[in-house]
Amino acid sequence: MQIIFLQNVKGTAQIGDIKKVSDGYGKYLLINGIAKKVDSGALHQAVFLSKKKELERTKKETWAREVMEKIKDITITVHADANTEGHLYGSVDSKMIVEEANKFGLNLEPGDVVLPHGLKNIGSHEVQIELTDDLKTILKVVVEAKK
Repeated sequence: MQIIFLQNVKGTAQIGDIKKVSDGYGKYLLINGIAKKVDSGALHQAVFLSKKKELERTKKETWAREVMEKIKDITITVHADANTEGHLYGSVDSKMIVEEANKFGLNLEPGDVVLPHGLKNIGSHEVQIELTDDLKTILKVVVEAKK
């Protein structure tokens, strides 16, 4: 079955892509409104969606370059409960980092922060920020104990 994707499906297709899929998977996508069968109307919709996707990509890339410029001059501080040896009782996760970073007007989302595991110690850390597939940068994070 040949379908047009109306939404992004990670690892499968982007919005506006036309792909051939198995009948069972195609039915699932159609029922859930994720895709549409290819016909002449759908082809016009595919062109429209592709243009929309390109415009969104351009806007995101512009935003990412602005954020990269701001990030290089920023060090954020996160306060967390810690013992006397400097180990945190919990950990600092991507949501906490984003919350502090967004106070500088960065407009990041937790998914932009590449953090294999939470930060568990007091001190300075470098955290990778992935703004797009091609644009990545480092954010300096200082974890301090709550007073």
